[in-house]
Amino acid sequence: MHEVVNTQNCPLCGALHTYNLKVETTPDPDTRKLSLRQRRRKFAGAFFCPVLGKQFRGSATLLLSPGERISGVTVVGVEKDVPVGA
Repeated sequence: MHEVVNTQNCPLCGALHTYNLKVETTPDPDTRKLSLRQRRRKFAGAFFCPVLGKQFRGSATLLLSPGERISGVTVVGVEKDVPVGA
């Protein structure tokens, strides 16, 4: 599954970046019993600031279907880049 997430203010340059993420999931039978609705899960990982060319530690909230758990997240690329004051 693919997700698109925004950084409201990049901690390095202050700009808005929109990231395209590849989210890998695995079955989680324990959570399937608990809820039939999607649930939010916070993921922390390395992101890249395209303005300064440096990595930073960031987090994103992802929606998971019942019975799924996150097994891996990869930043595929930056979809949009809005400079500060634009």
